[in-house]
Amino acid sequence: MQGEKRKNQEKDERRTQERKRKEHRRVEHSLADCSRCLDSGKIAKHAIVAVGIHTYLAVVEWDGLHEQHCLIAPTEHVSSSIQLDENVWDEMRIWRKGLVAMWREQDQDCLFVEMSRNINAGPHHIIECIPVPVEIGDTAPIFFKIEQEFV
Repeated sequence: MQGEKRKNQEKDERRTQERKRKEHRRVEHSLADCSRCLDSGKIAKHAIVAVGIHTYLAVVEWDGLHEQHCLIAPTEHVSSSIQLDENVWDEMRIWRKGLVAMWREQDQDCLFVEMSRNINAGPHHIIECIPVPVEIGDTAPIFFKIEQEFV
């Protein structure tokens, strides 16, 4: 009985170790393939506008909603804003304030969009920054509030 119990424990330990190895390989692979990590060979370096201490500002590589559609991303690979350190979040707030001021001079308002989806796949966290006409910016909170009521 003791021998059988020990065999089962050893088998469970091997399974646990194998699961950990697979998870480690998956994380390493996702970091190497991340198109938002500065150290990755897959990042679109031509899209980067400015780099801060913990974050960077880049234009979108796709057809954005506006010609000045851009994004703010942390240099560290995190999947959600709740995983960010306070100093990283503060630096992202500085980028947002700068964009608001810049677009205000152009008689534009802006929307900041953060989506957290498929977190288990380990996507890189980004905040999309989209300039909009002032009248749309004034009414946008109403639409987002209405949408939240139906979620």
